[in-house]
Amino acid sequence: GGGGGEADGAMGLAEDLARWELGGLQHAESHVAAEVLLAIAESGALLQDVASRLRPPLLHRLPLPELVDIVAVLAEKDVDDNVTRSALQTRVAVAGPGLAAVPPQRLLRLASAATKSSVIAECALGPIASAAASSLHLWPLDGIPELLLLMATHPAVAGSSGSRRLFSRAVEVVTPRLPEMLPAELLRIVVASGA
Repeated sequence: GGGGGEADGAMGLAEDLARWELGGLQHAESHVAAEVLLAIAESGALLQDVASRLRPPLLHRLPLPELVDIVAVLAEKDVDDNVTRSALQTRVAVAGPGLAAVPPQRLLRLASAATKSSVIAECALGPIASAAASSLHLWPLDGIPELLLLMATHPAVAGSSGSRRLFSRAVEVVTPRLPEMLPAELLRIVVASGA
């Protein structure tokens, strides 16, 4: 026996270590702080503690790509939307061209999280559509149909200027690459364009 007690002890130790790491974040280098927050959030431990760190002055020091991931993870794990609203409004929604420099898989993860978070839908989908439109040529081919489908079917952004720009750009980027696409990807694009 004893397996359950050992697991509980290990989880308690992990949470103690996470609390210790969170306590030193204000003095950590920005990329280190972001990695710590992301690792703790992805573990599912201390989600409210991670979310509570997303405020100034630390919020403004976190690199945008990692912040995008942290907010997406918190939404995936059903952390209260209001906790991430400030981060989205003060960093993501106003990032402009800086958001286009965020790796596509991170933007796609945040866009996907909008299905669970009305705050992400409200504050981030439009900026993500605009950012993706300007960097779509850098996106992996399999991510484009997924993004188009998300944008076409979410009422917060469907028909917006960012979404229209994204679809227009997708025609330019995807058309020459159609022979490379899998049937499922083509189907997603057809469904998205008809939505």
